[in-house]
Amino acid sequence: DNPDDGDDFKIGEDMDIDGTVENHDNNNDFDVVIEAILYNMDQDEEVETVELESQNIQEDSDESYDLTLTIPEDSDLDTDDTFLLFVKAYDDGNEDENCNYEQIEVDLERDTHSVAVTELSANPSIVSCGDSVSFTVDVQNIGEKDEDDVRVKLLQPELGMTLFSDTFKLDKFSDRDNDA
Repeated sequence: DNPDDGDDFKIGEDMDIDGTVENHDNNNDFDVVIEAILYNMDQDEEVETVELESQNIQEDSDESYDLTLTIPEDSDLDTDDTFLLFVKAYDDGNEDENCNYEQIEVDLERDTHSVAVTELSANPSIVSCGDSVSFTVDVQNIGEKDEDDVRVKLLQPELGMTLFSDTFKLDKFSDRDNDA
């Protein structure tokens, strides 16, 4: 039911997928697995996959489902490529005989200016009052343009802590480690 053919999604965005699976067999219940696959047709590869654990669908009835597929913050994704979303429902353990799928084309977009935090770590990870802590924040430019004045801000209001990194340049589709 959702998303619709031709819908636009941004890199890093959650794609909410919902629909209904119908069991047309009037003699058998099925344990159905639902899988959503974002596929890059130009690169002939899966970009991301999400699976919903099997759920029992009784004979001659239907069940609604909701999945969330997060579009990776991947600098290698070419937004000019053709992307298909496949949603597949199959009988758990019997996929060859009871399987059906729907597919739609979706468009991926990249913001002109977009920087993503890809990892945050603290050393040491457990501290007491008065201890020194260092933080490493990995950031990646997932936008279409170079960023000249990037600065990482780390804050913890309950402790009254606000830290800033030095300003740095981040070329498009590049990443950098920053220490605070």
